[in-house]
Amino acid sequence: KHTATTGSGTGGTFELLSEKSATGTEIEFTGIPEDAKEITVMFKGVSQNSSRDILVQLGYSNSWIASGYVSNSENTQGNERTFSANGFVIYSHTAAAELHGSMIINKASSSSYTEIGEFRRSNSGGAHARGSLSSVSDTVTRLKVTILNQNNQDAFDAGTISVSYKTSGGGGGIGGVIVENNGTALPIIANTLNFTGDGVTASGNNTTKTINVNGKFTGLTDTP
Repeated sequence: KHTATTGSGTGGTFELLSEKSATGTEIEFTGIPEDAKEITVMFKGVSQNSSRDILVQLGYSNSWIASGYVSNSENTQGNERTFSANGFVIYSHTAAAELHGSMIINKASSSSYTEIGEFRRSNSGGAHARGSLSSVSDTVTRLKVTILNQNNQDAFDAGTISVSYKTSGGGGGIGGVIVENNGTALPIIANTLNFTGDGVTASGNNTTKTINVNGKFTGLTDTP
């Protein structure tokens, strides 16, 4: 996983998760944080052994969101199309299709998302995709790419898939953290806080971090 933290503006982050090979019946990506505002799914040479279409689903920590989507996709010639209420669908329609491109999923509200995608299928054409998801009742933390209406014989057989996400910061102004020592701000805005010493532990997998100090805490120091 690669991380870049913005130095100005909102102070949000961009994360690129590890690329995965397109094999088997589904490819899952975890570790999407609760404050992710934009998720991008990227295909490079993705194909499968059937004439079915491809489906992208969001998921909670313990279940997949398999309803509430309004999604369709069509070839760039505009004469063939597919749709789904079970996920964000991508028109593939033949085992000869080799998909290159990306799908961008934006958080539209606390309970909804929108999606748009563009893919190359062959030298003579591609696929458009668009849709939305409503009635999201929990925190989205993962995503998977699978095959629409698949059976036991359908599987991905080539290519790679990557996922990235962007988070929003705490508002405008300069990015980073202002650190105070007993109410007095230390010079230079910090990008990283490193807690050291006996009995000090830091934890947290989302925007809230917990710092436990079990011993005597002597304060923060400023290291250039």
